[in-house]
Amino acid sequence: MKFREAAREQFERDKRAVLAILNRAHKESLRRKQTIEWHTVEREWSAYLQEAGDEWREAFAPIVRGLVTRQAESLNTDFGFAFNVHNLFAEQWFDDYTLHFAETIADTTGLGLNLALQRGMEEGWSIHEMQGHIGDLFRQWTDGDVSPDELAWLEARLPGYRAEMIARTETIRASARGSEALYGHWGVKTKEWLCTEDDRTCPFCLAMMEQTRGLGRSFFGKGERMDLMVGESWQTLIFDYEAIDGPPLHPSCRCVLLPVVVDLEVPAAEELSY
Repeated sequence: MKFREAAREQFERDKRAVLAILNRAHKESLRRKQTIEWHTVEREWSAYLQEAGDEWREAFAPIVRGLVTRQAESLNTDFGFAFNVHNLFAEQWFDDYTLHFAETIADTTGLGLNLALQRGMEEGWSIHEMQGHIGDLFRQWTDGDVSPDELAWLEARLPGYRAEMIARTETIRASARGSEALYGHWGVKTKEWLCTEDDRTCPFCLAMMEQTRGLGRSFFGKGERMDLMVGESWQTLIFDYEAIDGPPLHPSCRCVLLPVVVDLEVPAAEELSY
């Protein structure tokens, strides 16, 4: 199963769980003949999303393993190594990657739900209106087919087609993280950033072309920024998601991470044993 399909399935599970919490709160308010307790709804949504992170990790772990395995086997062949790539998944980088991935998904979903809740309380949405807007929110994240009018209350503050963005971004991110782990086993000391040079290449990626760092070092730390003169004006990228250890530089990035092997003695594959 690919990243995009897995993301859509997980978002559908999240939507059903979130709406079930909302429906229970509505029934309880009717039973008690009181207004719905929105703060209780918010707490229950937050608690659910924390637990749902484990489901996201379980769903994506085999996809990441498959992606990294194929990439690593290809790199082994290209550079003449014979490292057993399956050993990569017993290392800390894999757990760190999947944990951070799941936490970020939950945080962004929680932000969207809380913004909807705040707007609903401000404007006095009925329970039916709240259900409709939550459904629109998840449909925008999975299919991207919600009109701007339907999501005017959030469109300027949240990402749109998240399933697509997750697929593109995490394919590159997982590949880069696995590749760097593999390079370490080869004895590589330095990594190099390589961008795809065509008419779709953004100026930020182009500026990263052939930049190098020591293996294990970041190109940018979390919270740092990259300022670049584009045309006649300055543009900025702020890396508030995580430290940039390699691609992707941004959600639509197509860059790759390569090993610097100029000073590395690369033996033939049959000479290696692990």
